[in-house]
Amino acid sequence: MERGLAGLPHLEVSEDMKQRILNGQKLSQFTPPLNDETVMTYKGKAIAIYMPHPDKSGVVKARKVFN
Repeated sequence: MERGLAGLPHLEVSEDMKQRILNGQKLSQFTPPLNDETVMTYKGKAIAIYMPHPDKSGVVKARKVFN
């Protein structure tokens, strides 16, 4: 799976953020902002793909969560 995600930007997240991501929560935009689909990783392992929310500026949402 990691090989298939290699073409997307990656963002390492904290343990607290990991729990929110695994629950599929919408998140406030990051700095720098996520402009494209981004792989969220925790300890180097892909846990989800997030993308900018199409209707809410400054918010990102889960496209796919890997459980």
